[in-house]
Amino acid sequence: MLDTAKFLCDAISRMEKVAEQGSAIATAVEGVDGEIDLQI
Repeated sequence: MLDTAKFLCDAISRMEKVAEQGSAIATAVEGVDGEIDLQI
């Protein structure tokens, strides 16, 4: 039988990791955008 609680916990954990990676990418893009503004 499928352990629903474990399945949900694993799914939430994966979603949190993806959200953290997306946040890191957004921060990096904002940093690059700021550098471009400074050079113009």
